[in-house]
Amino acid sequence: MPIRPSTAPLIIAGMVAPVWFIAMVIVQGILQPDYSHIAMPVSALAAWPAGWMQNANFFVTGTLMAAFTIGMNAVIQSAGPNLLVLTTEGELIVAPRSPEKFEELRRYRVAESQTWAHPVVLGSRIVIRDADSVAVWSLK
Repeated sequence: MPIRPSTAPLIIAGMVAPVWFIAMVIVQGILQPDYSHIAMPVSALAAWPAGWMQNANFFVTGTLMAAFTIGMNAVIQSAGPNLLVLTTEGELIVAPRSPEKFEELRRYRVAESQTWAHPVVLGSRIVIRDADSVAVWSLK
């Protein structure tokens, strides 16, 4: 699935977040010689004199992960024997419900702009709202 340029930075933010978080925890552990990565929780770093660094680390990591969530938003909806997956990029993926594996049956382009709302299944129809419009599609 091609990624729109507008969502690429959001997705990259999610990849940077864990690296940022771990790097900052290691740096803070070095700066606080009494801190033990094994015996103490990460949140204990916030109680040290340089605790503002860990508070900032939590804030930055949370912000990066929130951006990632926006960039990679997808909704999974049950519809009879199938799952419907609506991506942020306006694609509807149909897959059978299976605990063994995810197997894509069909993929449809259902919106030209980004989708943020959950689809609504009404019998044999599905309502899709994107940034610009609302459309009703047949599931048959």
